[in-house]
Amino acid sequence: MKDYAKVNQFLKNSTICNESRIVNDSFRLPGITPLTVRDALYRIGKVAIDKTDEAMYLGIVKGGLFKMDSVLIAIMVENEGVFVAAYMRMSLFSKKTCREVINELRDELGK
Repeated sequence: MKDYAKVNQFLKNSTICNESRIVNDSFRLPGITPLTVRDALYRIGKVAIDKTDEAMYLGIVKGGLFKMDSVLIAIMVENEGVFVAAYMRMSLFSKKTCREVINELRDELGK
């Protein structure tokens, strides 16, 4: 479940980003559907690109100190697995902020 190539490519095609700064994670949620993931993304941020037919979404979620930073988050749902690629442009703690946003998404899906 650790193949991030497709979700990383979706993120790179959707925006200009440095691949070395992309933070990836994946988790398995039994019974998860693409619409459930989309709704969770709407609750924590904004959906920029909605490809429901391909089960892929690109969102913008606020994170970091005082929620002042914007994190781009690409999500792909496949076989009850959720693959995530998060990217933040410039910050001293960009990878930490990306992980916090991924954890926020995971918590929202777990509700």
